[in-house]
Amino acid sequence: MSQKTDQISDVIYMRIAKGAERYQRNIHLPRLIPLPENFNETADREHSQAIVTKLNCALRRERNRGKSGHWAYDLNRHLGLMQAYKCELELLKTKHVKLN
Repeated sequence: MSQKTDQISDVIYMRIAKGAERYQRNIHLPRLIPLPENFNETADREHSQAIVTKLNCALRRERNRGKSGHWAYDLNRHLGLMQAYKCELELLKTKHVKLN
């Protein structure tokens, strides 16, 4: 990779890390993925695993939109999904849940 590409990657990863620090599950998550009506912020391990799975699927879809040049691709949504995924994955790890 070129130096310019490395710099861009560093900026993107810094933005993801900064956004992940400010992540608030009850505010950000409902904007990114559909949640059940009985969702609460202190969801158990099974709910946390389901959230990580949904975020992973949403990330895959958004990534595919970006790769294909689809008109509906949204970089901000992609970054938000990555931030939420990072936080939710950390939450799962602290709950000592098996990751599939």
